[in-house]
Amino acid sequence: MNEEEKEVKEMEPKEMEPKETESKETESKEIESTEIEQAKTESIETEKGSQEAAEANETNEEKENQPKQGRQIRGLYDKVKISVKQLNIIIPVLLIAIVICVAIGLSNRGYLVQFNSQGGTTVGESATRKYLYGEKIDSVEDPTREGYSFTGWYQDAACTFPWDMEKDGVIEPMTLYAGWEEKK
Repeated sequence: MNEEEKEVKEMEPKEMEPKETESKETESKEIESTEIEQAKTESIETEKGSQEAAEANETNEEKENQPKQGRQIRGLYDKVKISVKQLNIIIPVLLIAIVICVAIGLSNRGYLVQFNSQGGTTVGESATRKYLYGEKIDSVEDPTREGYSFTGWYQDAACTFPWDMEKDGVIEPMTLYAGWEEKK
């Protein structure tokens, strides 16, 4: 053999002996089994992680539903974008306004109606009476006047707009005027 042939032979891969082949197969099987073990461990850890995540979510939801320490419970105003400090001012002010309105309404129950007899006798005990909104005026004594006959009650002093006791209701404070016609 010449030198060139020797070099070519050296470059060619040498055949492995049987012991080396067996050890390599054993190594690859060990690597394979190790990889399978790792995959199983990872899947178990993933399952545990998802269970732990679910438990953590449930715990977080429970914590959110419980009032936090130092946080005020706002009830109906939980969704309103206004501070509790402002509400503590607004609510009492509105309550005071409502009480004032009710007090004014109760003290002024109804409207005053004055009966002006225009020279005739006074109507009943008083020439002024209170009526509620929409209430009909009833049981008013007709006034009398010498030399005149009573023609009814009117909304104006000139006696042009008659007041119908059966149909018209009181809607504001007013004065009704007695209408007179000279006797012949």
